[in-house]
Parts: sequence; structure tokens; C-alpha cells
Amino acid sequence: MKDCAELFDDAASQLRRSAELICVGSGEKALTDMKISDLQTWISAAMTDQETCLDGFAETGSTALDEFKLKVQKSQEYMSNTLAILNNIQSLFDKFGLTMP
Repeated sequence: MKDCAELFDDAASQLRRSAELICVGSGEKALTDMKISDLQTWISAAMTDQETCLDGFAETGSTALDEFKLKVQKSQEYMSNTLAILNNIQSLFDKFGLTMP
């Protein structure tokens, strides 16, 4: 459980960095290619941390694994959806005739 706590702390840190990155000041671009790349990296890292925790937890043979997986599932879905959007954001903007803000 200690390993999972550290992995989830790391995942939360990655997601905090992502949230901070999209907060912009006056005159600053909300999204750039570099920001999108950083967001993809940090969100992927957070997902990997969660998956590593689940894999390690499964090795313990704990009966609480299924319940734990259910609790993690929603955050995995949100991160996966976010990555899908980021991976296609330029084509989405192009499709609607928009430019990257």
C-alpha cells in the first residue's frame, strides 16, 4: 500500500502540473504545441502510475483489488478521454475552422 500511496501522490502531482499549465495569464496562449505535448506526457505518466499501483496490488492477492479498481476506473476514463482530445485537438480545431487559442 505504501508503494501505491507514493504512485498516487506522483499521479496527483502530474495532474496538478497539467492543470497549472492550462491556466494562462493575460496575452498568453492557452494551448501551444509544447503545452499539448507536456499535457500528454504528464497525463500519460499519471495513468502509468495508477496502472503500476494496480499491477502491484494484484500481486498481493488482496481481496480488495476489485473494489480498488472500481474506484480508480473513473479517473482512468477521464485521463484517457483527455488524451484522446489532446491527440486530436488540432484536427478538431481545423474541422470547425478555428485556430488554436
